[in-house]
Amino acid sequence: MSTPLELFIKHMDILKNEYVIVKEITKKKGEILICFDDGFKGIYDCKSYFIKNNIKVHIFLISSFIGKENYLNKEQILDLNTYSNFTFGAHTDNHVNLGTLNKDEITSELVTCKNKLEDLLSEEITDLCFPRGSFSNKVIALCKEAGYNSLYSSIPGNYFSVIKKDVICRNLVQHDSPSAFKQSLNGAQNILTKKRLKQHFNSLN
Repeated sequence: MSTPLELFIKHMDILKNEYVIVKEITKKKGEILICFDDGFKGIYDCKSYFIKNNIKVHIFLISSFIGKENYLNKEQILDLNTYSNFTFGAHTDNHVNLGTLNKDEITSELVTCKNKLEDLLSEEITDLCFPRGSFSNKVIALCKEAGYNSLYSSIPGNYFSVIKKDVICRNLVQHDSPSAFKQSLNGAQNILTKKRLKQHFNSLN
């Protein structure tokens, strides 16, 4: 985890009185979906905390990084998958900027990752998080062709915000102090939405 457990616990203490941690957001208020990108081994090291406190997390895996140093290996992923606390999505095969690639390169990253994860987990993978936040209209279209239904960005905003068709906003809070985390929950990061969209969305590709 890029967030120390001590800080993550403080974040969870702030959430518990006002939010329900869910696997899928269905209400406009009161629900939180917690995501971890990349699949770091620290998630497994903290497994008992998540289970004991019934905290659900969605993990976006880079398929070619599975088993590398400091990343989850196949056995750990399969073990986590036996608990209802942990669900998985795709983060491409090599964690490259999709918004800068050509059609064949994008398709390879998407399809290879999907096939590897589905073979490992024996379940359909329909969620994808854009590596480094980079995407374009071409990326969105190719994701849909590859069978991804939910596309997660690094653009701040409410889950139900509409920035691009089928692209979900997320607030990155891994380094937030407790006070900054409270502000993020109240929409403080929305001031950065247009700036981040300009940074991450390649309108020419």
